[in-house]
Amino acid sequence: MLDELIKEGRLLHERIVKHYEPGPEALPPEERITVAELEAWYKGVTEVLDQQFGAESAEARLWRDGLERVRKESWEGVGRVSPRGGRWVIHNLSESLGLLAQIRLLQLKRQPSVPANLSFSSLHPKIAERCQSLFAAREYDSAVFAAFRAVEEAVRERTGAPATEVGATLVSNAMNPKAPRLRFSNIPAEQEAYHALFRGSLGAFKNPLSHRQVGHADPVRVFELLALASLLMRSIDDLSEVH
Repeated sequence: MLDELIKEGRLLHERIVKHYEPGPEALPPEERITVAELEAWYKGVTEVLDQQFGAESAEARLWRDGLERVRKESWEGVGRVSPRGGRWVIHNLSESLGLLAQIRLLQLKRQPSVPANLSFSSLHPKIAERCQSLFAAREYDSAVFAAFRAVEEAVRERTGAPATEVGATLVSNAMNPKAPRLRFSNIPAEQEAYHALFRGSLGAFKNPLSHRQVGHADPVRVFELLALASLLMRSIDDLSEVH
């Protein structure tokens, strides 16, 4: 979101510079920047920050206080100092983009760091292959979804089930103790436990991500989920019987 605001601000900055370099009257009317358009951008940024972080958040206060300071300096500086870009409107927008950059850095500092001792080399190769880059990019929802989708695909591949069988239906047809196609144990209670483990894991951790953003944010918790998916994958690899 912040990156998009900064991107839009930079495009607006380029247009303002272009507007003033040859002189406003040199451009056709459709290419000129109006005061209303510029003020709409400032107002829009304020509304987005309030909605995203809250009107009393550090991010929103940094923006409002900074914007007030920038505007005060520009009023007091007219006729006394030379503004950046030769125009106060350019100077103020440049300073405002700096405020957004500060807010972006504030957000980065608040993001939990990824512990160095979380090693993907210890996970099942298919989990590591699918999830490591997503995890490194902090795309945690996508990493968890990819891990448990790999488990689902492994069950389907071992049983030869059609692509139409997914989630609980797939697991029940593959592991139901009454007629298991994937037999983890000859003891019915243990086979039922594996059935419940796979069914519960897919139901709790993959299915929600099929329908919405869950918002996983803790890298340690996410790695634990990837480790669970890895354990399920190794359990499938260890199977000696497929009926």
